[in-house]
Amino acid sequence: QPFDWRNFAVLIGGLLIIGIFYFIPAMSNLFVDGILRSALFAGLFAFVVIKAKLSDEIEALWQKMKHRFAGGH
Repeated sequence: QPFDWRNFAVLIGGLLIIGIFYFIPAMSNLFVDGILRSALFAGLFAFVVIKAKLSDEIEALWQKMKHRFAGGH
């Protein structure tokens, strides 16, 4: 099986975030609205995936980035 419970959790998390964003009123400028919504979605989705440790690859990348930016060699 290539899929496990984490794949389902990522799907449900993404759908919940989309549901939340549905209720946020749209801005008058389509481009600014699209950029802001995309950035907020990506940030919130990444936060959920990292905090819930839903992907081993993302977790390894996050630890590497934390180590690099924290000044560790």
